[in-house]
Amino acid sequence: MKKNDFIGAVAAALEVEADIVTMDLKIDDIPEWDSLGHLTILSSLDDLTEGKAGEIKDIGSMENLRDIWNAFIEAGIGSDS
Repeated sequence: MKKNDFIGAVAAALEVEADIVTMDLKIDDIPEWDSLGHLTILSSLDDLTEGKAGEIKDIGSMENLRDIWNAFIEAGIGSDS
């Protein structure tokens, strides 16, 4: 998954415009990213990665996009290129 696709997926999961989703965004920064929004993001990312995102240790406790993205990179399911 490329970073732009990741950001787009998060925006779609939260039902917000992609331009407000940055890698610095964290839970509770916007009203849409509450606890339910967090579950929606994780579920959407897991679906898009065919279950690979759900296998990342502690992904459920990560509360900002940069940490989630870095975990994707480490797991080999995210690519900056």
